[in-house]
Amino acid sequence: MNPGEHDLASSVRLPSPLVELRDERLELYGVELLLKRDDLIHPEVPGNKWRKLRYNLEAARGERFARLLTFGGAFSNHIRATAAAGYYLDFETVGVIRGEAHLPLNDALAYATGRGMVLTYLDRATYRRKTEPDVLARLLQQFGPCYVLPEGGSNGLAVRGCAELVAEITVDFDVIACACGTGGTLCWDCGWPRRGAACPRLRCAQGRPVPGRRDAAAAARSVR
Repeated sequence: MNPGEHDLASSVRLPSPLVELRDERLELYGVELLLKRDDLIHPEVPGNKWRKLRYNLEAARGERFARLLTFGGAFSNHIRATAAAGYYLDFETVGVIRGEAHLPLNDALAYATGRGMVLTYLDRATYRRKTEPDVLARLLQQFGPCYVLPEGGSNGLAVRGCAELVAEITVDFDVIACACGTGGTLCWDCGWPRRGAACPRLRCAQGRPVPGRRDAAAAARSVR
C-alpha cells in the first residue's frame, strides 16, 4: 500500500445500496423498480470493475506477482480501474493500449499514468492477436513477470465476483435488467459471460425467463 493511502479493500462499499426509484407512471401499474447502485462501490474502482478485479487481485497476490498487465482501448474504464487498484494495493501496472500513441493523453489515460501505470501501445492488427503466445511473450519479455488480466478484466475470477451481486439482493424480485456495454453481461441461468451469443447450455436462446431471487442466488453460487 502506498504510504499515507488507505487500503482499497477497506474502503469498498459492499453490498452496494439498493435504492427504490419512484415514478408515478410505474406506481400506476403497481411496478416497483429498485436500482443496485454499484456505481457507489468505490469512487475510483466503481461498478463491476471492483467485482471483476477483486478475486484477480487476490490471485495475483497469492501467486506473488508484483505487477499487473492488462489491455484496453484509449478510453477504457478497465484501464483506469486497474491503475487505481494497483496504486492503492501496491501493484505496478502496465496498460497495453489499442492503437498508436497520441499526445496529449486523454483524461482516461492521463488518470492511469497519474496512478502510476506504464502505457505501451500495439497497432490494431497486433492488438487483435493480443492473446496469442508470441504477442504475450514479447510483452512479458519487455515488462518482466506480470499477472495478465484480459481486456476488460473478463475471466473466470471476474465472473465469480460479478455473480455475487445477485446474492446481495435481499428482496424478492421478478426480473433483473442488467445494463451492458461492449463487455457483455452474465447469463443469470448459469453465470456464463455473454458476449452477444447464447450461453452454452442454450437456455438463453430458448427464451428462459430471468429467475427469481432464490434461483439467481443459486446460479451465483454455482460459479464460485
